[in-house]
Amino acid sequence: MEKAKTKVRIVLPGLPEDQSSWPHIGYDYLKRADEITSALEIALPEIEFSKVVYYSLEEVQAGYENDEKGKYDGYLVYLSCIWTDIPFFYARTAKPVVISNQLYSGCGDYLKSIEIINQENLPIPCISSSDFQDTVDLVKLFDVKKKISSSKILIFSDAPQDAQWGATPEKLDAVEKVFGLEVAIAGSKGQISGKLG
Repeated sequence: MEKAKTKVRIVLPGLPEDQSSWPHIGYDYLKRADEITSALEIALPEIEFSKVVYYSLEEVQAGYENDEKGKYDGYLVYLSCIWTDIPFFYARTAKPVVISNQLYSGCGDYLKSIEIINQENLPIPCISSSDFQDTVDLVKLFDVKKKISSSKILIFSDAPQDAQWGATPEKLDAVEKVFGLEVAIAGSKGQISGKLG
């Protein structure tokens, strides 16, 4: 049975056509979203992409609640303009999310995003690079995370359950929480126990 592809939502914040901003007034955000999606589909055929351009925070909030929440394995927020508040919404709301900045276009929102991520200790990788391969590598993390989450760790040990290879039950619980991995222990007599603790 073939496994379902990792699903990634590409979110491109945009501004009204008559609003001046980087990269320039009248910038075609839909065209840029098509270019990014096409490049990612070629580079990562194992991932299924869908794209959207949002022009306001209200549009984002409605779109996320109605069309996105719980439907994707990850969100790529690709910044091509500044001062939209859209990346901040995704940083605080969607999981998992990565942020990529188009140089000389989204730097203001990118820097503000980094500040929010650091202040609020959010687990969000970000990239600002002239090499699109860096964005590709960032997006690959969604596929890696999905594959890891469907894996299991099996520890073969007769040690007491509170001392498996130096890992406390709390540490093993953290592995499950952070990576979504199931941890089980098998002793030399063939017995298998599930979650520790």
